[in-house]
Amino acid sequence: MGEIVENIFENQLYYKNTVILTYKIKYPELVRSRYRLGAQRFNFYNKEKAVKLAKYCETELFEEAKTLYDYNASKGFPVMVYEVILDYEITYQNHAVVSLYTDEYIFSGRSSWKHKT
Repeated sequence: MGEIVENIFENQLYYKNTVILTYKIKYPELVRSRYRLGAQRFNFYNKEKAVKLAKYCETELFEEAKTLYDYNASKGFPVMVYEVILDYEITYQNHAVVSLYTDEYIFSGRSSWKHKT
């Protein structure tokens, strides 16, 4: 089937000299596969999902974290650092089949959270 390598997008976002959001997004990439079309589709899907999540972190979620920071600072509340983690685990790999489990964790201090990937 080929070899799977791990890629990572990782960043800490600052506002007023304070870290208010961190993210670590891991995604797999299939290399050296004899099933080139399948590997391309697998790689595109996983990278696109990671890129979209990183973009969401650096735009919408970062803006929300800044708003919360300003509110908490004005009320004397502690800083809440948003955190985003996307991880995966290969559960099966043999010949032309790869199965994996992904786990997405987002801490934003909200009781409900909606994000479409």
